[in-house]
Amino acid sequence: MSIAQVIESDISYWLVVTFDNLHNHDVLEPQEVRVLPADRNISESYKHRVQQFSKVGICVRDMMRLFEIERSLKPGELPFIDKDIYNFVCAMNNANRDNDVHILLTKGKQMDRDKDFKYDFTVSEDNRLEHIVWSHGYCSRAYKMFDDSVVFDTTYRSTSYSMSFSIWVGVNNHGDTCLFGCVLLRDERVQSFSWTMKPFVGLMNGRMPQTILTDQDMALKEAICRYLPKRWRHYTSLTSNVSSSTSAAYVERV
Repeated sequence: MSIAQVIESDISYWLVVTFDNLHNHDVLEPQEVRVLPADRNISESYKHRVQQFSKVGICVRDMMRLFEIERSLKPGELPFIDKDIYNFVCAMNNANRDNDVHILLTKGKQMDRDKDFKYDFTVSEDNRLEHIVWSHGYCSRAYKMFDDSVVFDTTYRSTSYSMSFSIWVGVNNHGDTCLFGCVLLRDERVQSFSWTMKPFVGLMNGRMPQTILTDQDMALKEAICRYLPKRWRHYTSLTSNVSSSTSAAYVERV
């Protein structure tokens, strides 16, 4: 189609000059039309199911497969693609992003089913959540029995809120990993790690670990020695057949 603007007697209008009704490309097959953005649609019933699946942590790929099984459809026969579901989930998560901190703290207060659930947090000067640490009842009970060696892992990737997620874990008498506590840190500075140590010991009813295994983070080393002065000795384990990136460090009570 060719269109031209025509001006006559100070009046402007558009005029179709040429129009070719023949396609200049191959027409899509009926089963392929659904992949066009204009023809893709997530109905309200599907959106409701996506919200339910997302709350329990089901990934987008598994959501698509569940929809196909529920409707007895073959792969590719849904009126949308996985990218549409992903975009909807992202938009849904961002809708209440400003209230996420309030929701998180409210859930912490409502943990009635676990009377031993404990948490602690700090707020920055601009009224933003700075750090938060929490532990369930089964975590503190496991720690009471297996606190001889505690691993504090700070190598986990940052969350979408640019906060570092770290965990305290140990090993039980069956050689299985047991969780002691979790923490979200705004940054990985000495001040942040120093704050982390105090509430963790508080969540564990004041029991200090016998040994703390860490990575080679110097800020973490300084924080442990600062919070527990003259009572802990820091060791760094380096062997000739282990690279520095995988080397270990630990702090032991003396």
